[in-house]
Amino acid sequence: TLTKAEVNLNDPLVDFVVMGEGELRLPALLRALYLKEGIELVDGIGYKTQSGEIIYQQSRHVPDPKQGHLVRAVSQWTLPYFIEAASRNEMILPTSRGCPWSVTSCDFCSVGKQYMDSYRAVPFDLWEADIMEVNSKVPIRHIELEDENSAIAIRKHEPYLPLLKSIGATCHLHLRSDQLLDSEKVQWMADMGVSRIHIGVESGNERVLNEVMHKNEKVADHFVAAKNLAAANIEMVGTYIVANPTETWEEIEDTLKLADDLSVVFPKTKYRATIYVLAALPGTPIFYTIEMMHKFNEVLER
Repeated sequence: TLTKAEVNLNDPLVDFVVMGEGELRLPALLRALYLKEGIELVDGIGYKTQSGEIIYQQSRHVPDPKQGHLVRAVSQWTLPYFIEAASRNEMILPTSRGCPWSVTSCDFCSVGKQYMDSYRAVPFDLWEADIMEVNSKVPIRHIELEDENSAIAIRKHEPYLPLLKSIGATCHLHLRSDQLLDSEKVQWMADMGVSRIHIGVESGNERVLNEVMHKNEKVADHFVAAKNLAAANIEMVGTYIVANPTETWEEIEDTLKLADDLSVVFPKTKYRATIYVLAALPGTPIFYTIEMMHKFNEVLER
């Protein structure tokens, strides 16, 4: 999804690639292969012809949950794995796909490309059926809702968190700091069994955060969010990214200092910081920015 089709298809062991979500594309590709016709009608795939020519067919559609395009995650084949994960409190089941900020925010993020800048809920009836089937075999005590962003799950009128509370399960969410500025809302999450929240803090420097990453957030928001989480006894997992384009050593130090400053807001076991070096993935805006910087430097050298 995040590389040009030629990169993978130049490997002699690779004949076909499927880009993006596969519920409709993979069955359509298999149907075309078995019928030996219609492959040119399948969007979001790349392949090699008999002569070795590489064909790339642009992704054009987004699977629509309302049309029944999404399938249940739990099936007769996958159920044993979910049971094993649930027995170790390591079960993962997202409530949505994509991110509501992917169109306008976070130049380093690949989510927009992966989900074609769309944000959709996993239909509650499918999600509930998966949860209850696993729970009938082994009680779910903790689950990670590994959404790119859990914006749908934290809406008070949505039934996802109340269902988990009803079966006695705690959960781990993925959110932004600016979604955690309302202390009453954060306390409600805690009451619903949210025990840990993963936050992409990214940078402690305002310029890097908003002019380079285009996160569209304030550094001050991270302190407000941290204080609200600590007051509600919710653990924070903060992730940070350094070595961004044009970032200076002093700006990197701002990020490391922020990671330390937030740690003192929490009791010792309620905060974890993870520092990443930027991985610029093809297809992301920041990859294009770096590519242009290299070309500009080449011009300067000449």
